[in-house]
Amino acid sequence: LLSGLKDSARSFFISALALREELKKSYLIITDTQENALKIYQDLSTFLNKPKSEEENIFLFPSFDVLPYEDISSDPQIIQQRINILKRLSASGWNKNRIILIADIKALLPKLASPQKFKKTSWKLKVGDVLKKDDFLKILLDQNYRSVEIVEEKGEFSSRGGIIDFFPVTSENPLRLELFGDQIESIRYFNLNTQRSILKLVDYTLLPSRELIADSSSNYNYSTIFDYLPEDLIVIQNESESIKEKEAEFQEEVEEIYQKIEKDKRELIFSPASYFITYSEIYNKLKSKKIINFTYLPEENEENTREFIFGGQEVSSYFGNLDLFAKDLEKWQKEKQHIIILVRNEGRAQRLGEILEERG
Repeated sequence: LLSGLKDSARSFFISALALREELKKSYLIITDTQENALKIYQDLSTFLNKPKSEEENIFLFPSFDVLPYEDISSDPQIIQQRINILKRLSASGWNKNRIILIADIKALLPKLASPQKFKKTSWKLKVGDVLKKDDFLKILLDQNYRSVEIVEEKGEFSSRGGIIDFFPVTSENPLRLELFGDQIESIRYFNLNTQRSILKLVDYTLLPSRELIADSSSNYNYSTIFDYLPEDLIVIQNESESIKEKEAEFQEEVEEIYQKIEKDKRELIFSPASYFITYSEIYNKLKSKKIINFTYLPEENEENTREFIFGGQEVSSYFGNLDLFAKDLEKWQKEKQHIIILVRNEGRAQRLGEILEERG
């Protein structure tokens, strides 16, 4: 249990921890909200910034913006980000490089296809390979793609002659697959507006469009995000009590919507337990892991828990008053404190350096 640190000070501590050779393992950082997850992601991307060849695998795993019972689709960018991260995590040999995954509690609750099933339902398309048109159209339909006249949105496909256009949920642009008989003649990205080719590809992997995939018997044999992560994972909870509260609120909201639909008998739907795991299930998954809990104020410990208290405090908001800021810097220098100033980009850093230099 770590107390006394707040906001970016916690991120700085995590980055210092992650840089220690003996602790260069994979980390899962759990927050109560998506906003706090994003802040930590941005902080760590700054603190752990390295040359391109040595980039850390830092991922923000977003939570869905809609519930399964709502009539609107989730933001395609969220679907794309989650599926692409699952692709990275399920890839062979990925665990040779450690990862840092940051997620709010809601992002961890959806049930997933197993890593093995995720790979099995990913289709490798390569120029020159044999592919029957009807087989590929069935793959798209099985993946919940919609057949349309002209592709305009993600999750759509169209077919005319030996040409199949499709727009994967994980892609920024749609693709055009050209067949000559039963052979793939070309694969290319194309522009939605002009319909012109952007880039020719040698191959392309079509990833699943959904995270939870039913088998032929219509039973959902689910996994969780923990099945995609290494065994020696270090878990960091950013305010565990708040995390539990947010999970309980979410489950209550989902259950209320489900009960209302059930009562109205509008349609046959799956229960929340078909879509989501609970915090108690997450707790059971974490039992065997090393866990660090951040809390701002010291609190009563559970048995076998070590507590470390840091002397941290919030910095004043200067509201653009550089005189006050300069005074505090002078004071801290006299106290022989180490000072680290973070700014948004390199240009601002240079400008602030010039201003402080002018002030002596």
